[in-house]
Formats: sequence, C-alpha cells, structure tokens
Amino acid sequence: MIKIAIVEDHHLVRHGFIETFKKIEDVRVVYDTDDGNSLFDYLKNYPIDLLILDLQMNKMGGLEICKHIKLHFQKIKILVLTQLISELSVSNLIKAGANGYCSKLINSSEIEIAIRKIMDNQTYFDSSTRAILPELLEYKSIIKPSTLNQFKLTDREIDIIRLISQQKDNQYIAKILNISPRTVENHRRRIIQKTNQKNITDVVTLTLKNRIIKLEEL
Repeated sequence: MIKIAIVEDHHLVRHGFIETFKKIEDVRVVYDTDDGNSLFDYLKNYPIDLLILDLQMNKMGGLEICKHIKLHFQKIKILVLTQLISELSVSNLIKAGANGYCSKLINSSEIEIAIRKIMDNQTYFDSSTRAILPELLEYKSIIKPSTLNQFKLTDREIDIIRLISQQKDNQYIAKILNISPRTVENHRRRIIQKTNQKNITDVVTLTLKNRIIKLEEL
C-alpha cells in the first residue's frame, strides 16, 4: 500500500485529488492539509511514502516544504502537482530533490503513471514540463559543472541512462538489455556515484547537457 499525504491550500482541489486517489489500486491518502508545518508534525509520528505537493500556497511555499522533507524525511518521494510550469520553478524543485513535476491539468491515468514510476525510483515529468526542458538546459545551470569524459561511463551505463530518460522502469530496462532488474538498480547507483550527482534526475540532465542523449528522446 502506497501511503500518500497531500499539501494543497485549495480545499476543492485537495478533495478532487483525494477522490482521484481512491480509484487507484494500492494507494491510500492518509493525510491532507493546507499547511507545511502541520505536515511536519504529522510525519514525526506517522510515515508516508509519497507527498503530493502544490507550489503556490499562502502559509508555506512548496519549495520550502520540499527542501524540509528532503532534509529531514529523505525516504519520502515528492510529486509536484501545480499550475506553475516555468523554467525557474522546475529548476528549483529539481535542485530541492522533487521526484516528479506535473501540471494539475493532467488526467487521473497520468497521475497513476507518475505515482507508479516515482515509487519505482524513477522520475516523472508531464508533457508541459518536458516542453520547457530544452530551454531549462540551455539557460539554467542545475547540475555541477563537469565534462562527461571524466566520468568514464560505459556504453551499458549510457544505454541505461537513455532508457531512464524515456521514463522506462527497471523491469522494462532489464528485459531490453537482457539483464536482471537488480543489475539495473546496481547500475543506477553506480551511475549516480560516478557522475557525483544527487539523484538520477540530475544524471539525465547532465547527459542531456553534454549531448549524450537527445532532447527528443525524452
């Protein structure tokens, strides 16, 4: 069972999310609030797996909440669902450690896809977010400066990064490359260590900026 908490300061929107999640198998909303501090108090006693997070809120902004969660509750995944789709907001949330970023306009089927991928240690960006990634990569520096050659990535590792950038899960990658899912996960950890990035999202961004994978492959 995937335990979800929602932080959203519009009651009707929050209620809509709750109703949507009721229709998704193995997903349960265990807490919802309009205030980050209330969430932090809840998390001191009750664990969750995934946080659904808005950005623009009156009491505490989504970026501040994301940073706090990743500092104090590192195991919690974060999916941002917002009306604000901009280079700056996406860049800031990626830096803060968000695992996914989507518009509130996506349908329930895509929300479920996003949840499944994120809980499988992947990232998820909807089409509106992916559309600004070329500009984000060109004008914003959201990764550590470096050259790819120093990382000495193998062809197999680059293949895995390319498949991850296409939002393929470990099972799919394992089947395509004729290896076990556990081997894929080991490769993911090794790639993050080699590139000295915080997470696999930063790795994908790094390889895009260095033109190892193409933007149209996203």
